[in-house]
Amino acid sequence: MQKGRSEGLFLFPVRRKLMGITLLFLAGIVINWIISPNTVWSCALCVLSIVWGVLRRIHRKNAFFCALAAAAALGCLMASLQMNIHDRPTNGKVYFTGVVDEIKNGNRVYVRDVQAGTIPSRRVLVTLMEEKDAPRQQVKPGQKIAGIGRLYEQREKRNPGGMNRRLRALADGYELSGYILPGWKAEGKAEFSVREMFRRMREACFNHFEKVFGQGAPVFQALLLGERWGMDGEVVNAMRMTGIVHLLTVSGLHMSLMAEAFRHILKRLHAGRWMSFFVQFSALFFYAGLTGAAPGTVRALIMAMMRMLASCRGRKYDPLTALSASALVMMYMRCAIIFDPSFQFSFFVVLGMILLEGRMKAWFPKMNRAVSSSLSAQLAVWPIQLFYSGYLPVLALPMNILSTMILPFLMMGGMACALMGTVWPDLGCFLGKGLAAITGMMQQLTLQAAELGVCRLPAPYGIALFLYMIVLALLSRSIRYGKARSRVCMGAVVLFVGLYVPRFHTGFRYVQLDVGQGDGALLRKGRSAVLIDVGPADSTDVLQYLRTEGLEVDAVILSHLEQDHAGALASILKSEIAVGKIVLPENAENPGMIVSNMLEMARVTGIPIETAAAGDTIQTKLADFEVFSPTEELSGSNERSIVMMTQMGTQKIVWTGDLPADCEMDHPPDCDILKVAHHGSKYATSREFIQKTTPNTALISVGRNSYGHPTKRVIEDLETEGARVYRTDQTGCVTIYPDGRVKTYLTHSSSNTGNSAYTVFHEGS
Repeated sequence: MQKGRSEGLFLFPVRRKLMGITLLFLAGIVINWIISPNTVWSCALCVLSIVWGVLRRIHRKNAFFCALAAAAALGCLMASLQMNIHDRPTNGKVYFTGVVDEIKNGNRVYVRDVQAGTIPSRRVLVTLMEEKDAPRQQVKPGQKIAGIGRLYEQREKRNPGGMNRRLRALADGYELSGYILPGWKAEGKAEFSVREMFRRMREACFNHFEKVFGQGAPVFQALLLGERWGMDGEVVNAMRMTGIVHLLTVSGLHMSLMAEAFRHILKRLHAGRWMSFFVQFSALFFYAGLTGAAPGTVRALIMAMMRMLASCRGRKYDPLTALSASALVMMYMRCAIIFDPSFQFSFFVVLGMILLEGRMKAWFPKMNRAVSSSLSAQLAVWPIQLFYSGYLPVLALPMNILSTMILPFLMMGGMACALMGTVWPDLGCFLGKGLAAITGMMQQLTLQAAELGVCRLPAPYGIALFLYMIVLALLSRSIRYGKARSRVCMGAVVLFVGLYVPRFHTGFRYVQLDVGQGDGALLRKGRSAVLIDVGPADSTDVLQYLRTEGLEVDAVILSHLEQDHAGALASILKSEIAVGKIVLPENAENPGMIVSNMLEMARVTGIPIETAAAGDTIQTKLADFEVFSPTEELSGSNERSIVMMTQMGTQKIVWTGDLPADCEMDHPPDCDILKVAHHGSKYATSREFIQKTTPNTALISVGRNSYGHPTKRVIEDLETEGARVYRTDQTGCVTIYPDGRVKTYLTHSSSNTGNSAYTVFHEGS
């Protein structure tokens, strides 16, 4: 391995050339995702870079930068081939045929070779629906399945801080998902599938763990097999808030313990180097398959294999090269995996430990190895933690140190009890239940630690993560750079801070989020927000926005209690975000079971619940809301929607919930911004109401629906009266500032040519 110094572009390490190639391959994928260049140009650039590099080598010149250019072009090309081709969803229900490729869980299966009115290039994920109380039909990989169904496209990112479900799906190897109605048929012989074999073995392990560990089985199913679905949600949330939820995902720590255990056993048996390599790799490969082969597990498997190969060949193991190789292999196989949070967490943690642990030892010579490793990992992972969660666990360091000391005992003890339970069931169950009691105490400790709360901060921009990675590399003693190391490090820090500080903006603004077919919005100033509806139960858009922006909730105002407006309240109440109070319409009707449970949860946790009717004023820290409806004579859920108004700078905003047209007040308030009622339904927002309110800007919160929302009549009436209309299904999130400026998250131009005083800014997705 060369150890020269960088003469020109000193940002690229010369001792770790594979790391530079990996970073450029990753950069190519990101560039393709941002600007989607032509595939032909990417291919041409890749070929030219390779040819140029070969010619330079023939003339005995350095071709490293040619390799970097080729890596970037190859990453861009691979991303074009894997991510820029969109599978077409079906238009309505169609006759569906395909071959079962893999059983995900229960009645959720992956299907390949699909024919469903379109020809997807990838496998799809479908739910096989059954008649109520009918016995479940068993399907096996290789069988041909046929029935009536529908395939939907995944929802891409439509709000700041939102989730791009298409990228998450592509990282899992599919793009479209949907269902097949009852009456489907599965025919043909099953074919052998390694994944199905591992799935059945995993299910057998689940059942065995229930016998051995009793009520503590879900913890060991998570610790040993990476399946946390059986665990108490409150405990999982507490582990997330204390920074140790990664223990429930089989990762490098688990694989390292397994490898170390096998190494000691094989050493006692005096096995040869290559025999040890074969046995260890086979055992780790089997364990990775048994646990579902999560990205972190695959990364750890590749690194362990390279470490064992280095030992067999008498070479020095370089963890940074091994990490780069594992990332390169995984990205080459599936480019979109870089957008998987578990992939990012896994690599940032290991990268931090590799790059910073030596520096920690230099700064603090007497620091314990467990402390330095945990501290390095925490320093590396905090931007990712903020990026996805919007908070930093206060006790992450001590809880991780404690868990690192206890995990080997629980993991090896759990495996020993499980194996013993197959030979001596009574003894295995006795020891297993004793071990489960220890995990119970750990869960109680975690719950108490979570009560100390978290540090909530805005999430950094994506580019800041790349800059932070550069800072980590420049701080490391593991990589040699040119003479400008300190200057570049300081520049990267300044640029990172310059990009992050603006996230603490304190300006007033109104945000209409795209929550699909529902309503969710907020008024925000500084770090406080007032929510006006929260979206449907299956939506996390409001919660993700609050986390990304680091906001606290002063009040939640529910216009009425239908699930498309109030259903997502549970996700907010169960999160780490504190809620000041909840405001409902007076004598609100038809809350439904889900909403009733949420309100009961709020009462139990001590959140004040207030009601409002016509003539009241809802007081919050940000603004006061004047209420115009409901009045006493109105009855019905939609009819008793809260209609209210507040002022933001020079802008008056009116919200109307799902108020029907025949329940509109005779003298509605004049406004600048109108939140259109009932998603633009033809039964709401009469022309007379529009003429009296005289809005300049009209917002319609709407998603895919079968009701015809928004109706043409409402849009035409709004435009006729001079209102600029914004629909969230077209614009994504809409942000309005106190001076009337409007910014849409997706590129969109309003069809209205109204008031030119309103400037429209576009932010691409």
